[in-house]
Amino acid sequence: MTNTSPTLFGEVVVIDDPLTEGPELPFKVIGQTQGLYAFTSQTELSLFESHNLVFTDGKHSHCDGEKSSSA
Repeated sequence: MTNTSPTLFGEVVVIDDPLTEGPELPFKVIGQTQGLYAFTSQTELSLFESHNLVFTDGKHSHCDGEKSSSA
């Protein structure tokens, strides 16, 4: 929390992180997660979140039933 807001109201965090098979690296990277979250209340802890998951490897990396090829 901060001196000006005990709920971090107005703070926005942007993410662009690897998506892994396990909870952390060095697990295999299977994609990317991108998005943001914002603290939305002045009186209580409240968040808005929006994320996109892009799978580049593994069983969810298919597009229209075809496995994507790697360069």
